Amino acid sequence: MRTMLVTAAVAATVATSATADITASSGWEDTSSPAILGSYGNLFDWGYETADPYAGNSSLFMVEDPVSGTPQGYVAWVTDLTEGDTVTVSMWMKGASNGVDSDGKGRLWGHYSANDDITSYQGS
Repeated sequence: MRTMLVTAAVAATVATSATADITASSGWEDTSSPAILGSYGNLFDWGYETADPYAGNSSLFMVEDPVSGTPQGYVAWVTDLTEGDTVTVSMWMKGASNGVDSDGKGRLWGHYSANDDITSYQGS
């Protein structure tokens, strides 16, 4: 079995198999839970932001420093996938709040990992 790891910000995740449709979503409303599941690269800071969320009371923020490479914040981990399963993900990003850089900076990406190690990489 393989595991799909989604990096970046996730609004909704849907996994479909021959036997079940499963829908899950996160709006980062439960601030008692970790904001991300793990990270890789130069991800300097991350957490919950209450100023200007897309919906609800809070949203996820991630800061890259220094600006180089491609830091990753693991925000969803779908385990026990089998051949033919489909994972569909959507998200919303907003730009920096400094008024200078209003374009959303980020991308949504997924890769396969071992079922027991979120940081392992087994292709994308």
